[in-house]
Amino acid sequence: MTEQTPLMVDVVPELAAEVERELRASGEAELAEQVAGLRMTRSCGCGDEFCASFYTGPNPKESWEGDRRAVALPNLLILDVRNGEIGFVEVLYRDDLRPRILTVFGEDAAWRLTPQQGESS
Repeated sequence: MTEQTPLMVDVVPELAAEVERELRASGEAELAEQVAGLRMTRSCGCGDEFCASFYTGPNPKESWEGDRRAVALPNLLILDVRNGEIGFVEVLYRDDLRPRILTVFGEDAAWRLTPQQGESS
């Protein structure tokens, strides 16, 4: 990454606190320690109106190889962890957070159709 990307804790501090708290409560102290340093590098780009998910590092070129697992937390939060590092934060149905998260990536928080979905033939 050539430019510094924002920390999750600076953009959505309540989400960072929630993730850290839930990780500790579920016995994932090592992952909880990573939360303060998670950078919001790129949105998932799916365009779904209920999604505010984002990458916390480089997007894997193909599939995530190596030790990969999903950590499900309450409130429709899922963390994708690869080789012990949080690489993706899946944030679903969180209208309270979505506008701030998408603004980080220069995206309008309102529903927007992708060209493939919105174009008619």
